[in-house]
Amino acid sequence: RSRMPGYTTYCKIDDVERLFENNVDVIDKAKITSQWAASSKKLSRMVRTLFEYIKPTDFEFIALLGLTFWDYEYGEDAVLNIAKEVRSEIMKELREYYEDRGISDYATRIGQLFCITMNCQIHKLSISSAYNIELLRNV
Repeated sequence: RSRMPGYTTYCKIDDVERLFENNVDVIDKAKITSQWAASSKKLSRMVRTLFEYIKPTDFEFIALLGLTFWDYEYGEDAVLNIAKEVRSEIMKELREYYEDRGISDYATRIGQLFCITMNCQIHKLSISSAYNIELLRNV
């Protein structure tokens, strides 16, 4: 059973139809539900493969969640500044974590971890784009 990760929640594939119950857009709910489920399963496989290869520790996983949660590009300057400070603090703690374990070449490891988040972000954009294309096509 695949699950779609979110910041604070997830959606079982069996429950995807409920996401579109109250949708006001004119869409073919069966088609969009099937496409959403297929995309979620694909993401789940890709992310699992990356996690199995990279094997992040609990500390690294929590750091990734924090970095992902505070990934703001647009908004009020005050919020952007807070996000920047929090991301800097997370990276500082991650560096200290590696130094405490005697890992001097941690740049490669951080790059591997960022591959996980980039993969998720790219897939999120592709799901959003596919949905918007279907709206344009009046599916």
